[in-house]
This record gives sequence, C-alpha cells and structure tokens, in this order.
Amino acid sequence: MRAPGITDGEKRRKKKAGNHLRAGIRRFDEGRHADALRMCEKALSLDPDYAHAHLLKADALARMGRRGEAYACIDESVRAGAVSEADEYAHAASILASLGEYDTALELAEQAIRIDPEYAEPYHTKARIMSAIGRPEDAEECIDEALARDPGDCGRYVEISAACAGEGRDELALAYADRAVRMNPDDLDGHRQRGRVLSMMGRSEEALEACDGAIRRSPGDYQSHVDRGAILVSMGRIDEAQESAEAATGLDPRRSEAWHILSDIMMKKGRREEALKYVRKAIKIDPDDPDLRRDAGAMLLDMGRYEESLEQSFMAMSAQPDDPYGNYITGTTLFRLDRYQDALKYIETAIVNAPNHPSSHHHKGLILYRMGRLQEGLKCLETASGLDPENTNIMLNAGMMLSDLHMYDEARGWLDKAEEAGADAKLVDGLRQFILQGSGGGGARDVARAAGGKTRGGIADRGGGGGGAWRHARRSRR
Repeated sequence: MRAPGITDGEKRRKKKAGNHLRAGIRRFDEGRHADALRMCEKALSLDPDYAHAHLLKADALARMGRRGEAYACIDESVRAGAVSEADEYAHAASILASLGEYDTALELAEQAIRIDPEYAEPYHTKARIMSAIGRPEDAEECIDEALARDPGDCGRYVEISAACAGEGRDELALAYADRAVRMNPDDLDGHRQRGRVLSMMGRSEEALEACDGAIRRSPGDYQSHVDRGAILVSMGRIDEAQESAEAATGLDPRRSEAWHILSDIMMKKGRREEALKYVRKAIKIDPDDPDLRRDAGAMLLDMGRYEESLEQSFMAMSAQPDDPYGNYITGTTLFRLDRYQDALKYIETAIVNAPNHPSSHHHKGLILYRMGRLQEGLKCLETASGLDPENTNIMLNAGMMLSDLHMYDEARGWLDKAEEAGADAKLVDGLRQFILQGSGGGGARDVARAAGGKTRGGIADRGGGGGGAWRHARRSRR
C-alpha cells in the first residue's frame, strides 16, 4: 500500500524498481517472458508493494504456462492491498480471465468499475467473461458500455479482438473487429483482424474478401499478403497461397512470416528440402521464435532426421513448455528414437493441453504398445478413433494390438473397418492372414512391415501428425 510520505532512500529504491519494471515490460512485449519475470522479481525485491510489478509477473507466469503461480501471484497481491486502483484491478481481472478463472475475474472487474465507473477497460474484460460463460447478449452490452465511456481508436479494438481470438472467443473477437472496421474503414489493421477471425471461424471466403479489401486499400502492405497466404493455405488453394507468400517476401524479405508460410506450402507439395530451406531462412531472421523451431522439428521428423528434429524441438519447448503441438512433435520424435518413457511424458502433456487432438492419443497408444502395456494402448486407440473415425492407421493398429491380445474376432472387425475406410488392401490382407493363423505376439508387426506398412511399433501417422491445423490456428492469431 502507498504511504503518504517516503524517505529519500525509499524514493531511490522505487525509482530503481520502476526502471526494472520498464525493462520487464520491454522484454514482455518482445515475447521474452522468462526475462520479463526476472525483471519483475528484481523490481519487487526493491518495492514489495509495487502493484504493476506483481501484475506483470502474473502475466508473464500465465504466458509461460505456470497458471497456478500466476493465480497465486494475483491473489496474494490483492489480499495484501498492493492492488488497489481501478487500472490495477482491471489488469488483474484480465489476466484471470485469460486463465479461465472467470468468477474471480468478474469480482475484480466489478471492483474496478466501483472504484471508477467511467473507466472503460473493466467493461472490456467483463465482455470477455460474459462471452466465456455463454452470455453473448451481456457481452455485447459490456462492449457498448465501454464504447460509451471511451470510443478509443481502431487499434485498441483490434488488440482486444486478437486477445479474444487467442482465448477461442471467436464471436466476441469478430464483434470487436467489426467495430474496428466501422470506426475507421480505411485502417488496414481492422480489415486484417476481421479476416483472421473469420478464417478461424471457418468462414474462409469472407476472410479472403476482408484481406483483399485491405490489399485494395494498400497493395504494398506486407501483412495483408501474409494473411491472405495463410487463409488460402487453409482453403487448400496452395498455388494461390504461394503467390501471396512470394509477393510478401518481395515486399519485405527481412521478415519471417512469409518464409514460414512458404515452408508450409512446400511441405504440402512434397518438396521437403525446399520447405526446410525456407523455415531455416525464417529462423535466421527470427531465431527466438519458438514456433519456427517447433515447425522445423516437425519437418525434420517427417524427413526421418530424428536427432536434428529433437534439437529444434527442445529449443522450442524451452520457451513454450505447454504448447500441445510442440509436446506432440517432441514426444513423437522420442518415440521414433525408442525413448518410450520420455516420449510418454511429452505426449501426455500434449493431451492435457489439447485433449481432442486424435494423433496425440494415437501415438500414446503406440508408445504404450511398445512398452508392453497393450490394454492401456488399446484404450488410447479407441479414444483416437472416436476423435478421428476415418483414420485407417488407427484402425490397423487397433487390429494389431487385439491380435497380440489373442482377441482375433475383434481384431478382424477393426481390419474390416479399415478396409471399408480405404486402407491399403495389401496391408489389410497381410494382417488378416496373420490373424487367421491364430498366432498372437509381435509377429503382427513383421507382417505389416512385409506388406509395406510404416511400423516403428505400429503404423504411425506421418511425422507432422496433424500439425497443420495447429500451425494455421497459431498463425491466424498473430
């Protein structure tokens, strides 16, 4: 809490704490959250009641995936009275909303409103909370309350839209993006953000129209061409996407996003060496971007260069330890290197953070299979098949596991399903013949290998394992 008068020594400490906080804010804005955390701790060692340092520390912890510590940091600072002003309560509420702690976030947002009823920010946070708890009409009302207090500028609404999109609040994100466009129809950021949100919602044609609108207003705008390329990739219009990405690299070859999209396009075209060349070019431009390292790891995994893949994945994971796609790629690479216990740890983290992604459950099943835990592995494959019912590799692996468990009728049932879904006939016939012999054990893997299957302990998905959906979702939120 703030004392009415302070000594010269205290003034010096507070000034030094302020310098540390400003350094922390710069590092936070650069995405260097661990460095920002260290600067906050330095500031708090000099001024333990420095509310903004507590809040930036909590924000950094939240971005690093240390959710429990972030919540505890806010709770402690509120209880101790370090947080006492409207902007501080609003900031704390926003962080808690991003952590999904909606009840406490709502209490803090309403406390901010009680302290300063004309302050717009807590209404924006309330809008996010109302959207999250399924009250869209109340969310719209909160946006209008914020607008009535501070019309703001287009950039602020784009920023809030991006935050909402990052939390999966697509309808609210679109509402903010629409207001940004109406506020200033000539501002490119509003059109670009509207296009990103529409793409995330699966409204690809509208998204493309929004990007084209931005390009018509400014044909030389790099980011609009990048966004257009990402949307076209999601639509499967690969050649057009390549044209947009190449146009962006021509406008500014010193930025990494377009090179990254080109690497994705080359992978889709099966030109893996070119894909790796482009992602490495992006990494040279932006070596601290964990997404680039992660995607390089995915490419190297797909190319069978497992040690190189692991090196890139570990660098990505040091910055984003809870990233589900990063954990999936790291776990899959370790699986290919026969490091099953380590692989299981990463795959389980991927499942915790993205429980509906079928490839993670599939690979967990394969890992457990290789560890001799067949019953557990089979349950994982059943979960994976429920999430991706057309995936024939999952069906074939289930058949192999059931054969090893001497459950031959059930195994044949899975093979029949795989055949009906379009699995390779030679592979299905080989496995079926093995089952007809009435022999269990690991020999099923030998039959699969002889039939041309990819069987490092099972018929695995390709190295990327569905990462395209994760990559596009991440890129669309930039």
